[in-house]
Amino acid sequence: MTELEELERLKEAVAALPQRILQAKEQEDERIAREIHDDLGQSLATLKILIQAAEQESTQDNKTAKISFSRIIDYLNTIIEKTRHLASQLRPSNLQILGLNAALKTLVDDFRCKKDLKIQFTCSRLGRLIFEGDRINLYRILQEALTNIVRHAKASQVVISIKKNRNNLHICINDNGRGFKIFTKVNQGSLGLGLSTMQERVRLLGGKFTIDTQQGKGTDIKILIPVTVEQKN
Repeated sequence: MTELEELERLKEAVAALPQRILQAKEQEDERIAREIHDDLGQSLATLKILIQAAEQESTQDNKTAKISFSRIIDYLNTIIEKTRHLASQLRPSNLQILGLNAALKTLVDDFRCKKDLKIQFTCSRLGRLIFEGDRINLYRILQEALTNIVRHAKASQVVISIKKNRNNLHICINDNGRGFKIFTKVNQGSLGLGLSTMQERVRLLGGKFTIDTQQGKGTDIKILIPVTVEQKN
């Protein structure tokens, strides 16, 4: 192998590194989510059952003990719910069980309820679409976009459109937030970790990523992802 060929090989390896890191992260997240859901979740559920049994055995006259048991059970319910939420953040179970459309709708509804964000969301049917990479990347792109909007843009309204047109999926994410100086970010060699991660995930799906933003005028993200339709047998 010549020096030029070796240099090209190294360039390709470096270019592929971010994608390999993201793929490894998804695998690790899936493992951790499974452990949280199966092991920790089951342990908390068992503890709740034991406390409820102890509460039933307590005397009717001991009102103080019953109030304490009730508080403990309420707190356990909160911990169980947080555990489920954490596991779903690492690896959304409804993505595998109910499909991509249901997972995206649940994600959007979660941001609507918990982040007090007005979101207009439209999405084509995605069930039979075949992507170049793992479809979890599309879920993560939307998750990262909404997280950035809440943390940095401070927007009150978001419009999200996911539409299939021929052999491409067109994704538009527009917010009325603070925006930023895009040229400054590009010249500094970084769009921030969130946007950079989104770009890499778009690359994993073989797509194109563009962003248009100005300070005080919101942000408009457009993504084009190639897809094919699974043929019915």
